[in-house]
Amino acid sequence: MGSISGTETYFPQVLQEVQLKERSSCPARTSSKQICLKGSYKDSCGGDSGGPAYPLTSSGPRCLYGVVSYGSKKCTGWGVYSRVSAYADWIERNA
Repeated sequence: MGSISGTETYFPQVLQEVQLKERSSCPARTSSKQICLKGSYKDSCGGDSGGPAYPLTSSGPRCLYGVVSYGSKKCTGWGVYSRVSAYADWIERNA
């Protein structure tokens, strides 16, 4: 469940995805344990928190790159994600 415009709730029957690029500067304050990703007027939206961000690959296993934290209120192009690699030690200890 999520939102596709910042206001309406959406219950998709198929997986939704969007291609994003890492931003060097972010409209929101981020730490070294976070990454800012940007799409072409699309990104994570309300209800997407906890969702995955994977790097594009044509073959081989896909490793989790980020986890949706928050983004713009109107869901229009940028989002802040937890940087999974920053938590690798914790994941190993608790897996």
